[in-house]
Amino acid sequence: MMMMSSRLSRWTPLFFVCALANLLAAEGLIVAGLTWPTQAISTPGTLVAVHLLTVGWLLLLMLGALFQFVPVITSKPLVSQRIALVTLVAVQGGLIGMICGFSRLGGESSVHAVALPTGGAAVLVGVLIASWNIGVPLLRARPMTLPGRMILTALAFLLVTVMLGLSFALALTVPALTPDLAPLLARVGDHALAGLGGWFTLAANGRQLQIADDVHARARGARHRG
Repeated sequence: MMMMSSRLSRWTPLFFVCALANLLAAEGLIVAGLTWPTQAISTPGTLVAVHLLTVGWLLLLMLGALFQFVPVITSKPLVSQRIALVTLVAVQGGLIGMICGFSRLGGESSVHAVALPTGGAAVLVGVLIASWNIGVPLLRARPMTLPGRMILTALAFLLVTVMLGLSFALALTVPALTPDLAPLLARVGDHALAGLGGWFTLAANGRQLQIADDVHARARGARHRG
């Protein structure tokens, strides 16, 4: 039991606390009528609420769960406990920067020109670190299970999602890059599909599939012992 507990992430509870705080903040904006459908879908309040839910709630919730879950299904430790905390700081700090940028979008302030892409870059750094921390034990496990393959594929979709989001931020805030990156703004649907359909769905289903396999294995073991 001590060996297994040393593999698990000690920071998962903090991930869940931050995720819950972000969820409550998004719900506060919705209740206050500052988001869609009361406001247009492209308004700052809606953009802030959407990213509080997707980055602040779903991303942190799932990463916290995977930091706890992957060492169990692979019997391998995370690359580092410390960089799990770095992931949390990068993603949550980046989200705060994005919120500052979205809240000033379209106004006279130039805050969004710095805060939005900087926040997006910080989230990307956090996701890259998390992918390394989670991906290495998955790749070291032999044979690699179907849930493990699903989680690795989900991480690839996550990287695509975040890089698309950063491209959007740069297109909106860096005039020199706007001509090259502006066509990507028409692909917001792909951004959402990669995030919800690819990353979150595959990661959640991979986790649930492994849990179901474990339950069945325990049931078979109990029948044999009986």
